[in-house]
Amino acid sequence: PVYRGMTTGWAPRWWPRLNAALVRRAAASMYDRYRRAHGAPDVVHAHCALYAGACAATLRRRYGMPYVLTEHSSAYARGLIRPWQAELVRDGLAGAGALVALSDALVRDMRRYVGDRPVEMIGEIVDTAFFTPPTEEPPASPFRLCTVALLGANKGIDVLLEAFAAAFHEADATLTIAGDGPERQALESLAGNLGVRDRVVFAGRLDRDAVRALIRSSHVLVSASHVETFGITLIEAMACGRPVVATRSGGPESFVDARCGLLVPPGDPAAMADALSAVRRDWSRFDPAVIRALVVDRFDQAVIAERLEALYAAVVASR
Repeated sequence: PVYRGMTTGWAPRWWPRLNAALVRRAAASMYDRYRRAHGAPDVVHAHCALYAGACAATLRRRYGMPYVLTEHSSAYARGLIRPWQAELVRDGLAGAGALVALSDALVRDMRRYVGDRPVEMIGEIVDTAFFTPPTEEPPASPFRLCTVALLGANKGIDVLLEAFAAAFHEADATLTIAGDGPERQALESLAGNLGVRDRVVFAGRLDRDAVRALIRSSHVLVSASHVETFGITLIEAMACGRPVVATRSGGPESFVDARCGLLVPPGDPAAMADALSAVRRDWSRFDPAVIRALVVDRFDQAVIAERLEALYAAVVASR
């Protein structure tokens, strides 16, 4: 069952602590409605210290309810946590019976807030029954690249466009960019200035079925982000048997290796161009079955559920 909370208002930005209090109150109201209908749960699972962790900490103080917290946010690595938010982050993290992060890099970024407390690395879930290899491979030409991302500065799409132009300026290759965002107009202009606009498709936002179709019809998926705590589009592509090219942006280093693709430094168009050229040259060496197995063994729903259930049981037992 899904419960949605409403607040009576949203305070101006210069009253941030009041905003946090409004969010906590909404969470407490939702919890009360759930508890009246279903009884108290054994454990709460909060996602992100801001603000779900802070809300869970409030419930713990009020009801003694244990909770697990999974951190997803790139705000740690990007230095976006403000001083007043740090109080809420520490509150949410400190009260958790167990802490989870999506990648080893995120664990390291969280250390200033959690000290030497154990943090378990459990990645995202991918629906391996939905994201499956195509029945037929795409034709060898043109060589098709794709990326799926919010078109914002952190996603490095400008770097990808520069790399694509350098690697395939005269080659028979296409790049499809799925997603929308504030940088779209500037990125379309950049593609024109680089002379590749006719081979770059800005597909806009796609639903889940269209994303799968795009991945299956492409030869490789690329992530050019400056900072990523994980990289869900990468494991979706790998579940479809596709090799990937990704930046060493934090999350991808936890699961991308030579069997499934290449890693390059973020913000480096030349290195990205070299990697794109190498993947095209060596595309046949990547075994779709091996790539898919890397995801199924670590990020399949059943695998993640088993790990989380064990974590829940441990937290409840130590209550």
